[in-house]
Amino acid sequence: MSILVSACTGEKTVGDLPLIKETEHGQFYSPDSNADKRQAISMLAEALEANYMRITNLFQYESANKTLVHVYTDKAEFQQMIGRDTEGTYVASENIINVYAPASLYIQWKTDLQKA
Repeated sequence: MSILVSACTGEKTVGDLPLIKETEHGQFYSPDSNADKRQAISMLAEALEANYMRITNLFQYESANKTLVHVYTDKAEFQQMIGRDTEGTYVASENIINVYAPASLYIQWKTDLQKA
């Protein structure tokens, strides 16, 4: 499964990426902000929170800061930004997770719920 506004608007940004979702342990930024993409990012945020303690226990490490996640729903844009063909990366020097999550992730999830 594939799982990232300007300062004059007063919204929080990292570089040119606006903050889409903030949770207790994470901040999710993305260049994409339409409703379906926001919902996909919300799903990723919920997954982080649901698994946060398991992950920190597994690695025996918990950051004092929130995890920064840059979510891209356009694969070509993501791969151009990363510089290679991959689904995700962790930039240790910046403490940022970069991930490709197709917008169809939320649409498929919504369809599956309607069938259930």
